[in-house]
Amino acid sequence: MDNGTYLISRATLDELAQLTALAKSLDIEVAFVERHLTDFQLAKSHDGKLLGAIALEIVGLHARLHSEMFVDFGISDPLRAELWTRIQSIAKSRGLTRLWTQESSLFWKHQGFEPIGKVMDLLPQNWSALESPEKWLTIQLRDEEALKTALEKEFTRLKQEDEITNGDSLRGVYLFKNFAIFLSALVVVIGIAFCIYILRNLPVISRFFHK
Repeated sequence: MDNGTYLISRATLDELAQLTALAKSLDIEVAFVERHLTDFQLAKSHDGKLLGAIALEIVGLHARLHSEMFVDFGISDPLRAELWTRIQSIAKSRGLTRLWTQESSLFWKHQGFEPIGKVMDLLPQNWSALESPEKWLTIQLRDEEALKTALEKEFTRLKQEDEITNGDSLRGVYLFKNFAIFLSALVVVIGIAFCIYILRNLPVISRFFHK
């Protein structure tokens, strides 16, 4: 993604050295960054210099923003804005319903992230042991209940269609089976009738062949 000022992209092995160097300078565990390399979304200058990064970990229909890193925190908000645009695009394409973070920057609250409050029970188990609950912020991207209802309706519709299709198939098999039985019976009846005819007319047939 090129917005004219920064290049925004997903991290690859080509950026690993810059990313781990930045992590080390900010006292972030390098091994952790290496393990989660492909989670990181990067903001770079047009000459390829890494300026900032944030990781996006996806679990089901939820995702967690974590491990913000910036070379210069003086330009962190403009970089966050570009990274946020990319994150929203990813969330939309993946159909995500909710994002979570423990990042403390006011930027995220300005984007609509709020304390988790009553939705704490929606926090995926993978992250429930990470620090204190009061540090979590979340934002709903889609109505989870409405989505669940829509998925249930779609499942019911597909199930009904499958039952109708299977019913039609079974009826077809049943009709074919009955037709096959009828045809077999007809052949047997014709065979028996032919044999009876031969037996009844055997003298006539014998005289015909002896003429």
